Amino acid sequence: MIMIRIAIMVFSLNLLSCSEGQNNTVIYSPIQCIKSQSSCQILTQFGVLEVKFNVEVIKPETPFSVFVDLKENGPITKNQNYIVSGYLEGKNMYMGKIPLFFSAIDSRNNNKASGGDNLESFNYKADVLLGSCSEEKMAWRMWLTVVDNTGNKETHFIGFISSRI
Repeated sequence: MIMIRIAIMVFSLNLLSCSEGQNNTVIYSPIQCIKSQSSCQILTQFGVLEVKFNVEVIKPETPFSVFVDLKENGPITKNQNYIVSGYLEGKNMYMGKIPLFFSAIDSRNNNKASGGDNLESFNYKADVLLGSCSEEKMAWRMWLTVVDNTGNKETHFIGFISSRI
């Protein structure tokens, strides 16, 4: 009987310690580059990739979105299509590959929301959730691959930091 009581107390303490002090408040902000981001724009053969987030600080176990805007070099043809894919991996601690599932979003709505008027772009969004690790600040690499409808392909990465604080 004493062992059962001890087990219940240890289990209860573990539950309290997991929830105590964690701040999972999500503060969404306008789509923007974040301070810890290594680059906001990547020059590719297709044009300029802009990578932005809907939060100011990336926190583990807190959902956020990644927005990729491809501003094409030259005029866009009606038949031009791009596929954007990617994944995240820890830089200072390997935590596996976290796939990013990008969906095309309406560029007219996105540009109105961001104050832009450039309709000649391709916009993509992925919703993300990072797991927590033992590090208070975790360095990540976001690998992005763009493929056009003729099979041309290019891969780049940006770095950013997630923080539990």
